[in-house]
Amino acid sequence: MLDITVNKLRDRVAMPHLTLPVPFVDPAWPQWEIPVSPLLNEIRRERRIELACEGFRWDDLCRWKAGKLLENEKTYLGARDPETDSYRVLYPGFTRVWYDKFYLRPIPTDELNYNPQLAPQNPGW
Repeated sequence: MLDITVNKLRDRVAMPHLTLPVPFVDPAWPQWEIPVSPLLNEIRRERRIELACEGFRWDDLCRWKAGKLLENEKTYLGARDPETDSYRVLYPGFTRVWYDKFYLRPIPTDELNYNPQLAPQNPGW
C-alpha cells in the first residue's frame, strides 16, 4: 500500500522509501490528543509537507481532533533568530486558544429556521 501512496511522493524527490514497520520514532512528532502509531504519524507528516499552504490544514486538524496543537506558540510566532536562538514575537501578548466547539461549524440560523428538524444548533454555537 505504501508503494502506491507515500512512496510515490518520495520517489518524485528521490527520498528513501517508507517501510513497515516504521523503523524510527521522531521526537518532533506532535503529541496528538488521541495517540497514533508511528506509521500514522509519518503519513500525517507527509501530508502536512505535501499540501503545505493549500488550505487543508484546518480540516486535517479537525478530522484528527488535534486542534489543541494550534495553542503551541511556535505555530504563530515569527521566524527563529539564529543569533539568539529565540523566535521573533510578531504579536506581543497574543495567545491562541482552541475551543472544542471549533470541531463543528455552526449551522446557519436561516437553515435552522427553514428546517426545524436540524435543531439543535451544534454545541457551543
